[in-house]
Amino acid sequence: MSHNCTGDSIPCGTLCFNKNSEPLVSCIDAYGTTGSSYPSTATGLVPSATSIAIDDQRIRYSPQDAWNNSTSVSNCTAEKMLRVTDVFNATISFDYVGPSIMVHTITSSQGGIFSVLVDGFNTTNIIDTYSGGNTTLPVCYPVQFPPFIKPPPTLGTQNNHTITLVYGGPSPMAPNQTNSSSIQFASFAIPDFSRTLSSSAINSGWKRNTFTLLLTFFLSIIINGYYIGVFGSLAV
Repeated sequence: MSHNCTGDSIPCGTLCFNKNSEPLVSCIDAYGTTGSSYPSTATGLVPSATSIAIDDQRIRYSPQDAWNNSTSVSNCTAEKMLRVTDVFNATISFDYVGPSIMVHTITSSQGGIFSVLVDGFNTTNIIDTYSGGNTTLPVCYPVQFPPFIKPPPTLGTQNNHTITLVYGGPSPMAPNQTNSSSIQFASFAIPDFSRTLSSSAINSGWKRNTFTLLLTFFLSIIINGYYIGVFGSLAV
């Protein structure tokens, strides 16, 4: 079962991510089964997106004094600063338009978890930023929503949404003796599927047209060569 979105129509429920600098995107569909990427893994395209930096006035941090700036930024991200908290239940909220949103975080051996709410509804999704021991994640860890474990009722009925990330403390994957954890937030991003599709369509159209021209050219040579060969021999 899948949900369809209006506007720049995509399957509501395709999660795509890439590891560090790898250009190819891996995807799963709305409820966790393997699916092709959007537009397609075959294109080798990472969908373009409009980044929303941490100091954008539209992002709301609550309580404000629970969030600190950090300049210890990995070279895998273009961001020059991160927002960090270790305060349980501290939140980040952002209003966005469209069917999809990306959350960019940074992983570490002290990484904690975010719960994900959309339009006030608990999707039960978790963003786990712990990376250590047997659990290895890319340092820059982008996650795209949908899919949701429990899709919010508003997902298919409205185009305006609010995402709220709630800091939930240490990761369940962290060692039991872990007493401290924090979470590092880098940015939001709004995928621009229409622009990616347009570029993809142009590229694929160029490839198809080139192939057609080459095929016509070689067929012309074959046919004309055969014609000249046959009638040339008859003339002799």
